[in-house]
Amino acid sequence: MAATTGSHAGLRTTQVQVDIDGQSLVYWQGLPVDTGALEQKMADMASLPSQPEIHIRPDKDAQYAVFANVLSSSKRMGLNKIAVIGSEQFVK
Repeated sequence: MAATTGSHAGLRTTQVQVDIDGQSLVYWQGLPVDTGALEQKMADMASLPSQPEIHIRPDKDAQYAVFANVLSSSKRMGLNKIAVIGSEQFVK
């Protein structure tokens, strides 16, 4: 779960976890989301005075197209602090 600091319209966070599982399903803070909900949540985070870090963690079996869509959505929604985490699973 994300750590909290400031607030804006009831939203408080400094870090958000976006996971993509092996079946290419996307999760926001552990809860499944569709594309529309994901983009709305990203837009909400982008509107905060101090944007949170968005940590995207794709499973090694996730479809690249889904990962690319999550990444491009985050940029399109105006998020600036994005990190891809979990790369150790790709090392053989």
